[in-house]
Amino acid sequence: MSTIGGGDGSGGGMEAESVEVRRGRALSLIQRYTDRYDSYHVLALVQQHNFEEGILFLLNDLELHHEIFLHHAKVFERRDAPLADRAKAKEALLQTCRNRVGTGTDSERELWISLLSLFVRSDLEDVSQDITFILGHIETHDLLPPVAVIEILSSNPTLKLKAVRAYIIKTLQKDSSSIRDHQKILQDNTTKAAKLFEEVQQLQTSATV
Repeated sequence: MSTIGGGDGSGGGMEAESVEVRRGRALSLIQRYTDRYDSYHVLALVQQHNFEEGILFLLNDLELHHEIFLHHAKVFERRDAPLADRAKAKEALLQTCRNRVGTGTDSERELWISLLSLFVRSDLEDVSQDITFILGHIETHDLLPPVAVIEILSSNPTLKLKAVRAYIIKTLQKDSSSIRDHQKILQDNTTKAAKLFEEVQQLQTSATV
């Protein structure tokens, strides 16, 4: 007696497709017919079935960058997840933020700040270089005041100094340069004021004579 999805060896039954094949077919349909369905409705369905490839495609198609970030962040923060999956999620997080570079939007700023906070509190040991890279980007594009950055960094007392050394040095150099610039402006203004005062006195003396 044959059963559904199986058989008695005589053939004629439909072989069960592998999960990978079915997911691949579903993703192909989603990608091919984007103009024939409500993307938000389908997104809810693929999220319900935890269809990651479909989720990421639709999030990208809808340009929901913050949701993409959160999707990868959930995997990255799961301490019980395989290290390979967490490493993949880490790279995806970095790429999500890189994709927003140059947009000049609040979304870009918020993503980079969220990325720094996420990596600083991470239990993984291989994020020091990434933190250095993130700090460099934040400093270069002036995304966050140094005091706020230090506050985020101080949330992890075990953070290695080498990860933040370059940022601290650049910040101090920038502050020193800013102080010198302000001192020069103050000196120039003082010189101009003294010269103006002298000219006023000369005019008063001439008027008296």
